[in-house]
Amino acid sequence: MQIKLKDSQNFLYDSQLVKKLINLTSINKFDIVYEMGPGKGIITKELDKIVQKVIAVEIDKNLADNLKTQFKNSNTSIINGDFLNFSLPKTNYTFVSNMPFNLTAQILNKILDYDNSPVKSYLIMQYEAFLKYSGAPYYSESFRSILYKPFFSSQLLYTFSQYDFKPSPNAKIVFVSFIKKDLPDINIELKNDYYDFVAFLYLQKGKTFKEKTSKIFSNLQQKKIITEFKIDLNATISTWSYTLILNLFNLYTKYVSKDKKKYVLNSYKKMSEQQNNISKLHRNRKALYSKQHINQNNKND
Repeated sequence: MQIKLKDSQNFLYDSQLVKKLINLTSINKFDIVYEMGPGKGIITKELDKIVQKVIAVEIDKNLADNLKTQFKNSNTSIINGDFLNFSLPKTNYTFVSNMPFNLTAQILNKILDYDNSPVKSYLIMQYEAFLKYSGAPYYSESFRSILYKPFFSSQLLYTFSQYDFKPSPNAKIVFVSFIKKDLPDINIELKNDYYDFVAFLYLQKGKTFKEKTSKIFSNLQQKKIITEFKIDLNATISTWSYTLILNLFNLYTKYVSKDKKKYVLNSYKKMSEQQNNISKLHRNRKALYSKQHINQNNKND
């Protein structure tokens, strides 16, 4: 059974609340805004009053057609299409979305991984997903938060009531920002190397520092690092700070030999493939369960 987009998205209905949310941002008259999933256009309408231009991508044809009529004579362009297949611009832009919650990971990975990622992103999303992508100080670091922190700063701007949406969601929903850093914490040319390094650490067998880094750092290097950064030998990677991993990457780039760096090469691709396979397995299991459930109901009828 295919999940319909409309069944996974919760819509705002109070224009005053939307104005309040926009006032919490740095969106201004110079911005070109790409909006994913405008729905009935309540956010689009307020953006249209403020910014230089809005490009809104809506997958539902009926909604898109209504929006085209609504914004016929405005600064807003409506595109009927799937944002996940949409080509993002090469120039500076801002991204805004009340995201369908079942597509959160795909959307965030698309905009944050893109070579020309948004200068500013303002998102309505589930709180648990925000914690996964933001990490500290809101929560412990995760693979995704560590991956993106050199390039983006994140902030929780507003926490919604469930009654702010129709239909009312069961989960806690927040309004957040991901802002591109003017000066990233690592050289942008090393981005792919950093992605591979972080993925390698998470893929590597074991839980502790010694186990996770034994293939790339020598025993002597490990001892020096443990002493310098006061690493708890029993601490698992889930408790490591972003600063520690950033320092480890800097040491890795400077002091690890090319032969050992081969262990790290393409680790991000491997992890992405593993995650895609797991997601596919879950989708197949869900589809099989739904089919069995429907068949059972038909038998009962």
